[in-house]
Amino acid sequence: KSLKPKAQEKAEMLKARGELVPYDVDKVLRAETVGDFDDACVAPLYGFKDKLDYYRTQGCMRFLKDVRVPVLAMNAKDDPLVDATSLPTEEQVSEAVLLYYPEFGGHCGFISD
Repeated sequence: KSLKPKAQEKAEMLKARGELVPYDVDKVLRAETVGDFDDACVAPLYGFKDKLDYYRTQGCMRFLKDVRVPVLAMNAKDDPLVDATSLPTEEQVSEAVLLYYPEFGGHCGFISD
């Protein structure tokens, strides 16, 4: 909720200084998901082709095959920020990485009774 106003404020600041705004503010304000926002604002702001280019080059996925220390990677399938289809599979990680994807939990919302 706070990303859109911040992007709008940054655009206004850049315009006031006579600088080019590297993203389409209207597209940013229409974004309905984090992915939409990344495509509309983050990718062009930092010089990426699109959100997939940003995720591919900046994410940790490319390193997971090289992990040698035991790691538990946990992510709820209903996480509103990380689409379950983008989560790594066992084929994409080393044997040291244990993947755990519960159905529910949201984003940082794992709660026990």
